[in-house]
Amino acid sequence: MYWALHDETYDMQYLDICADILKKAKSEENLVDDRTGVGCYSDFAKYIKHDLRNGFPLLLCKFTSFKAMATEMLAFSRGVTNNNWLVERGCNIWTPWAREDGELGPIYGSQLRNFNGQGFDQLKFVVDTLKTNPSSRRIQFTYYNPLVLPDESLDHNTNINNGKAVLPPCHVLYNFNVEEINGEKYLNGSLTQRSADDPLGAPFNTAQLALWVHVLAHHTGLKVGKINHLMIDAHIYSNQVNTMSECIKDVYKEPAKVFEGQYPELIIHADKDLPIDEYELDNFEILNYNPMGKYKFDISV
Repeated sequence: MYWALHDETYDMQYLDICADILKKAKSEENLVDDRTGVGCYSDFAKYIKHDLRNGFPLLLCKFTSFKAMATEMLAFSRGVTNNNWLVERGCNIWTPWAREDGELGPIYGSQLRNFNGQGFDQLKFVVDTLKTNPSSRRIQFTYYNPLVLPDESLDHNTNINNGKAVLPPCHVLYNFNVEEINGEKYLNGSLTQRSADDPLGAPFNTAQLALWVHVLAHHTGLKVGKINHLMIDAHIYSNQVNTMSECIKDVYKEPAKVFEGQYPELIIHADKDLPIDEYELDNFEILNYNPMGKYKFDISV
């Protein structure tokens, strides 16, 4: 390896974060009130690193749906803001928040492709900069736009009707970096996430960061490098504590399956010149994904 790697696997880092948060769940005094009213236990500024040459980061300790995650990413790449597009493709992760007609307001995809409705296409900026100025320190996009944040005192439908996003973005800033090592150019990616639902959202977000790196690298002729995922507020909701504890206990019954397992391989079946917003799910193939099992975690709306 040409760069220093974290000693622990992706799963080890993820489970350590969850275990740290669960320690706080031993005392009700640590329960934090939150927007949903469910309450959560949280920890500040947790970090995950992974080398994509060691496989695609889908958790081995519990199933993470590549299909749902990739479908969401494809919606963002197209600027889609209506849940019907996702549902038609078998992805229901936004359904609890959608208006009756499917509308979600100016969420992630809107900010990516038409920031603040002012015509600035951040995805085009990232692709063009990778092609023309790969040494730039400004290769980034953000989903965070304070002008469209919802009013927490209002319900979801009212916020959408008022032209606001139904939810504030959780994963807010993506940075990309081209690193040359022994004549080969690698694309690295970093994600700063303001709020991370560790049992449900965080694994999706780590995987989506990895997918962005793979797609951008494929499109611009680079090799995939490393990813870094910073979760500012990493939390477990009170109604997820028991299931997360069960998952960790199951891992330690057969630790080799997780700590010595191999991460799957992502293959992209697309011409490199295919525009990213024209990708379909069948352009992706995940090989050899063998997680321990599935766990059903409650969603806090």
